[in-house]
Amino acid sequence: ETNPEDLPIKLAKKKPKAMTHLIIAVERKGKYLFEQRPSEGLWSNMWQLPTWEDVAATTNATGQLSTWILERYGLHVRKPARATEFTHQTTHRTIRFLVLHAVVISGRLKPKAGFWRGLNHVDDLPMSNPQRNAISSLR
Repeated sequence: ETNPEDLPIKLAKKKPKAMTHLIIAVERKGKYLFEQRPSEGLWSNMWQLPTWEDVAATTNATGQLSTWILERYGLHVRKPARATEFTHQTTHRTIRFLVLHAVVISGRLKPKAGFWRGLNHVDDLPMSNPQRNAISSLR
């Protein structure tokens, strides 16, 4: 039986999970690639620059990035250059965002993989704050 003096029972708070996401600003002729997020999960259905989520710090992600972009979008890019970095806090996660800039050399965007838009013409798109931060750092 529970003693009323012991109520409410406070559960120990979990420490937010630390993770790293790579935002890749893929540029072609002054326009950038935008894609829609999945309908499930964090920031569902919002628009974003291509984002490789929860990259393990141990992987050489930037080395594998060109392959990831080619497989996912059908685009060959120059070696991505680091643009900026920031941290975003959610209830359950501390996310470190690395923003990289990659210029398309060749290739054709896969069907339904996204669309191209200038960074000054994205205010009508629903986007998360981290994506807006990334865009303002690139402008």
